[in-house]
Amino acid sequence: MEQNLYTKNFTKQNLNNNHGEYYLEYKDNNITIIYLNENSYSTYLKKMYNLDVTKNPDEAFLVIKNNNLNCKIIENKYLDRYSNKNSLKTGSTNIELYNLDLNAGNTKFEIELAYCINNYVDYKLNSDNPEYINIKKILNRLNINTFNGENENYNTCIFNWVLS
Repeated sequence: MEQNLYTKNFTKQNLNNNHGEYYLEYKDNNITIIYLNENSYSTYLKKMYNLDVTKNPDEAFLVIKNNNLNCKIIENKYLDRYSNKNSLKTGSTNIELYNLDLNAGNTKFEIELAYCINNYVDYKLNSDNPEYINIKKILNRLNINTFNGENENYNTCIFNWVLS
């Protein structure tokens, strides 16, 4: 993901020189997009918004537009036939945890969650398996997008979601 963002004019900003933490930033006339990886998420939110977070996502994009704060969170859900599919069912709890973390004090973030999945999970979610049909309905109801990380258009799909 990060290499793709450099091609979209994101620049690296040091966050904490002692620990090598950084974030990627894109600024245009009316929008700022901050990309945070799992290691920089909590440090950035503490430094910029004085928030103590309890949950770190795999990746996040903070989108600041017209004084609105939107946090688009990506969690990896790479499963195989031996994995526990219950991790796909944690969406509502995770959204609530992120809401509690990011909307403490004076901040008001809109939270959006997406799952980065692999071909196996994508196949299952689009199969005629009744349990996966229901899981997909729940994800849709909760507005949790799924993006196949093994798809060649993955980075484009994520970036379009971030801009939406």
